[in-house]
Amino acid sequence: MQNPKFCFLALSFFLFIQCSKDNSPEPESEAPKETPKETPKDPTPPPEPEPIVYFTFTIDQSINTSEQDNWILIHDENGKLLDYKSYESGETLEFEDLENNLTENIHISLFHHRIITTQDQNNQPQQTDQHTGTTYTSIPIKNHWTHSKYPTKLEQKTELTANGEFSLHLSNFPNPDNVLNGFFSTMRHGNLSTVVAPSFGSFSIFNPNTNTLELNGLASYNENPNYLMTVLNQENYEMRYSFFKKTENSANLNLDYNEFEVLDNIYNLPVLPDNQSYLFQHVGFETETSFKSDTGYFILGPQGSPDLNGNGIPVGTLDQFEFYRTWLSYSTNEYSYHLNQDGPNMSIESYPEAPSVSSNGNINSFDFSTTADYLRREDSWIGSDNTTNWKVVCDANTYPKLSEFPEELITLFPSLVPLNDLQHVSTRIFLQGDTYDENLDRLFNPDFDHIITYGFVNEYFIISI
Repeated sequence: MQNPKFCFLALSFFLFIQCSKDNSPEPESEAPKETPKETPKDPTPPPEPEPIVYFTFTIDQSINTSEQDNWILIHDENGKLLDYKSYESGETLEFEDLENNLTENIHISLFHHRIITTQDQNNQPQQTDQHTGTTYTSIPIKNHWTHSKYPTKLEQKTELTANGEFSLHLSNFPNPDNVLNGFFSTMRHGNLSTVVAPSFGSFSIFNPNTNTLELNGLASYNENPNYLMTVLNQENYEMRYSFFKKTENSANLNLDYNEFEVLDNIYNLPVLPDNQSYLFQHVGFETETSFKSDTGYFILGPQGSPDLNGNGIPVGTLDQFEFYRTWLSYSTNEYSYHLNQDGPNMSIESYPEAPSVSSNGNINSFDFSTTADYLRREDSWIGSDNTTNWKVVCDANTYPKLSEFPEELITLFPSLVPLNDLQHVSTRIFLQGDTYDENLDRLFNPDFDHIITYGFVNEYFIISI
């Protein structure tokens, strides 16, 4: 029989063990391991800004740069000098800068220096520095200019080969004192020309007893072209003309002025305003090709200031001419007026009034106003010693600010007058013709149509300041 005391102790020990198990803390679960954070890498630095080509300037072989120093200067809209370089024929220059350093537009200046030889007061040769420059305003960046002598005529011009000279004898000719037209003020005996060139001759002789005019030294040609002679007689304000050919293998040609035809298709321009001098030249062409390639037949070309007896300049047309080219200009003390027209015959109802102009300040603080409604203008500036001349070309809305010349140019050309010391002397105001942008294209754009255009009119005043 088992000992009851032993059984009690055994049971008590068993219960103690069980309670110890129930009250013992549960083992803690392991904390999840944290993934180690990667050390952040340095961000990729932004690329450094690269300069852009903001202007390209090509000088083709037609521009002769060998007889002078040539420079191009570029300013931004605020007058800051961006760059400058010398240039020679055949080069292409590229100008680079960071785009955020640039303004939307730039000012381009072309500067030239040459040494000219003149006579001093003792008629001894002396050398003088001459500086000239032109500034073109508000040129958009990323432009490419090509400086070239662009042809304005077609290549299909009439070719004449001179083979000697001949003399023209005109009977019944009016006294040259009463003839209004001529190529020279001292040789008023009408206009004589071929379609290629005027015929001046070497000298003329008028015999008032026989009313005979002899023109000597006139060029003759293998092709035996037509000559046109026109005479405007002041006595009756009549214009006569004759087409003729030179007699082959003859050194003399005889014509009777009474057999010249009266030019019926004629009308007078308005009477010119009071002026000191005027110029009118009127030429005709038979075909469009000739109009775009030849000099033309001179219908009328009075030089200087012949007395028109209160009449307007006569403008004549001939049925065989389909195209005309006309130049008119006159000058006063305060201004000159210029009108050029290509294609149709000139027709004017009245002459425009000269615009009033006021200006003050130097080239960098220039204040200009005018009554004219104009396309573009050119302001001319000059130094006190007349050795520095500068021109600013602009539209009606902009004018440049220009910092002074760079030190290198001042060192190279010590007689160069500072820009702010130049004096404003005149302004050319364009009323008709190219706009400012069209004028830039005509000068520097190889894709522009530079050939003479039918109907083109160029009208401007030059106002003296």
